[in-house]
Amino acid sequence: MKPTLLFTALLAALTAFSQQYEKDESEAFSAIKNYAFKRGYQYDVAFKNKRDAAIYVKSNTDYVIFCVYDNSNRPVATYTAYLMTPEKKTRDQYTAKPQDVGVFKSAGGYMFNFTTPVFVKATKYPVKLEGNLNSNFYVFYRNRKVTTAKPR
Repeated sequence: MKPTLLFTALLAALTAFSQQYEKDESEAFSAIKNYAFKRGYQYDVAFKNKRDAAIYVKSNTDYVIFCVYDNSNRPVATYTAYLMTPEKKTRDQYTAKPQDVGVFKSAGGYMFNFTTPVFVKATKYPVKLEGNLNSNFYVFYRNRKVTTAKPR
């Protein structure tokens, strides 16, 4: 009887952690949207509860990508974003590491912030997002204006 009671208590505690994370993640997403929209970014796409995702990046565009994960058990999170190409040298050249943006209650977060150059050969390129934990990926973008220098 005691093992059943212990299992039931453990299951109830895990469910409470899960429900708390969902609430905290929702609040974190509101803060993320506020951050992005104040800086002129537009919401692109979200990937929920994934370890990896892929997006196409467009020419001459700023991107900010947030990775939000359950930090209840204090896991070590690692993330990377890279250009999907078979050439290792090119892939290594276009690999981004995120910055840790902290913990919001039980939700931890990382952020990628990068800019694409003006593309010559294509209008868009695929980028792979990878992490070691199931996470929610939120992608925002803003188009940069092409400026030309005025002659003096």
